Amino acid sequence: MSLPKPASVRIAAGNAGHRPIPEPLAIIEGAAGLPPEPPESLGEAGKAVWVRIWPTLRAWAVADLDIGLVMRYCQAHELRETLRDRVKGVQTRGSRGQMRLNPIIIEIGRLEDRMLRMEHELGLSPAGRSALRIETKKPAPIRKLDKYISEPS
Repeated sequence: MSLPKPASVRIAAGNAGHRPIPEPLAIIEGAAGLPPEPPESLGEAGKAVWVRIWPTLRAWAVADLDIGLVMRYCQAHELRETLRDRVKGVQTRGSRGQMRLNPIIIEIGRLEDRMLRMEHELGLSPAGRSALRIETKKPAPIRKLDKYISEPS
């Protein structure tokens, strides 16, 4: 079963099924307000992710309720960076001298799978926004002449 298409896509396609189109729960217009302060327990990489995603999340996330998931997502980013720094090669020697895939790379893959699920839950991916019925407003198209009009002479 495929994910439902966003209302804007169904409208643009002409709503072929003629079924009612649900109203979006939220419409993202861009960053609004300041993000909550990142927890002291987060490192540099986690704090950078925190500051980057909260302006978008503020459109639909409730800081008091969703802060745990956002914190775990930021911690996962930190862990991924730490694991990437520790990888010395794609392969390593096994217990019997055979070449095998580095276990750190396997763990990075597992971690990224968990991160994808968190991104979906938080609405940070296109599929996640579609599942939450959140639509993004497209910015007005920029014309080539706008560059010359907005710059002072």
